Amino acid sequence: MKNVSEKELTNFPVREIGPYIVTKLIGEGGMGKVWRAWRISEGSFKKILAIKTSKSSKKYIDLFMNEAKISARFEHENIVKTFDFGKTDDAFFLVMEYIRGIDLKEFILNVKNIPIDVFFFIIDRILSGVIYIHNFEGRQLVHRDINQKNILISWNGNVKISDFGITLPQHGDFDPFGKIGYVPPEVILGKGWSQLGDIWCIGVLMWEMLTSKKLFSGKGKEDLKKKILSCNIDPPSLFNKSVSEEIDKIVMNCLSRVPESRYISAERLQEEIRRTMSNLSIKPMYQEDFSLFISDHFSERIKKEDKEIAEEEAYVSIYAVEKNVKNIETKVENKITSKNSSSPSYYIFSPGDQKKERHHTEKKNDSGTKIRKIKRKKRDEKIFFTSSILGFVLGLTIGVFKGAYEIKSAEGLFKKGVDLAKERNFGQAKEFFQISADISDLREVRNIIDRLNTNYGKND
Repeated sequence: MKNVSEKELTNFPVREIGPYIVTKLIGEGGMGKVWRAWRISEGSFKKILAIKTSKSSKKYIDLFMNEAKISARFEHENIVKTFDFGKTDDAFFLVMEYIRGIDLKEFILNVKNIPIDVFFFIIDRILSGVIYIHNFEGRQLVHRDINQKNILISWNGNVKISDFGITLPQHGDFDPFGKIGYVPPEVILGKGWSQLGDIWCIGVLMWEMLTSKKLFSGKGKEDLKKKILSCNIDPPSLFNKSVSEEIDKIVMNCLSRVPESRYISAERLQEEIRRTMSNLSIKPMYQEDFSLFISDHFSERIKKEDKEIAEEEAYVSIYAVEKNVKNIETKVENKITSKNSSSPSYYIFSPGDQKKERHHTEKKNDSGTKIRKIKRKKRDEKIFFTSSILGFVLGLTIGVFKGAYEIKSAEGLFKKGVDLAKERNFGQAKEFFQISADISDLREVRNIIDRLNTNYGKND
C-alpha cells in the first residue's frame, strides 16, 4: 500500500510508516509530529503505538537521532518507552508506547483546583523520572524541556515524562533551549544548561499546577525572556489559599534566579517534598487512588478515547486483511502466469469448456482418459490457488473450504463488507461479513464481526 500525504490523511483513510499503520495525528512539536498507529503481526496480533516523525532539516534530524539513541536505553516506569527507530523515503520515525490518557496541560485545564495530595503525587512521579535521567549511566544528562505538554498522565494513574530530543549532558558545546516559558534565567543569559535548570522547570510546573495559571506569558520570545529574567514571581498561595507556607517555600526555592540557591539535586527536592507531606499530615496517594480521581474527572473523555480506539482497531483489522488480499492475489497471479508460460494449457475450465475440451480430446487422441486426468489435476491445482487467496486474506489462517464457487462468493461478500466499513457503515458491513463467515467458516471474519458487535451493538 502506497503512503499518502499528510493532507490526505483524515480520521480513517490511513497511511503506512514502515510496517506500522498510522491512523490519527495526536500531537505536534518543534521537531516533528506524533501519530497514533498500529502494528499487526502474524496471527492478527495487534498493538497500539505512538509514532513520532521528524522534520526534514539536518538540525532536526540530528536531534531526532539523539532522542532515539538515548530514549531507547531508558527503562523506568515514569518515562515513556521507545521500541523502534527507522526511516521512510522522506522522514525518520520513532516508535514509542502509546499512553491512553492526557498531558498535564489538559489535566490542569480540566481539573483547575488540583487537590494538594494529587499535586504531590504527580510531582513525586515526575521527580522519580528526572532523578533517573540525571543519573543515567553517570552522563549528567539534562532533560531541558520539562513542560506541561511533555508530562503524560494515563487513565490508569501513571505519570510519564516524554520527549527527549534535547536531552544531552550538561555544559556541552551544543545547548538547545526547549520551550521558552520554562527556560531558566541562566540559560537565557548564555551560561548554559545544568541539572539545576531542570529544577527550575519543575518549579515552573509546580507553580502552574497550584495556581492553574501560566507563570510566564508574553507577546513573543523576547518579551518572555525579559519576564523570566526580571518580573516579580508571586508565591502560589497568593492565588490558591489551600497552599501552605511550606509548599510556597519549596516552589519559590526552585524558582530562585540564582541556580546555586535552588535544591542541589532532584533527589534533594523529592526528599523535601516527602518530608513536607509528612509534616502537613498529607496522606500519600497511591496510583490506584489517582486512577479513581482521573476516572471521576475524565469519564466522558475516557469513553470517547476507548470508543475511538476500538473503532480504529476494527478498521485496521479490515485494512490489514484487505491489504493481504492484494498481496496474496498478486503472488498467486504471478505464480499462475509463470506456470502458463511453461504450460499454455493451464487454466480454469468452466462447465461448458470442460465438455468441449473432453469431446475434443476424445476425438483427437485414443489415450483421452490419461489426458483428461492431467487436465483435471491442473484444474484442481488452480482451484487450490484460488481457494488459498481467500484463506490467507479473510482469515490469515488456513481453513476448510466448501468449493471454488462458494469461496468466490464469500470473497465477494467480504470485499463488499470492507467497502461499507470504509464508509463507516458498520451495520450493513456486519451483514456482509456474517454471510461471508457462514460460507467460509473462517475464524478471523467472525472475530471482526465480534469486534463490531462489541463497539456498535448487535443491532446497529
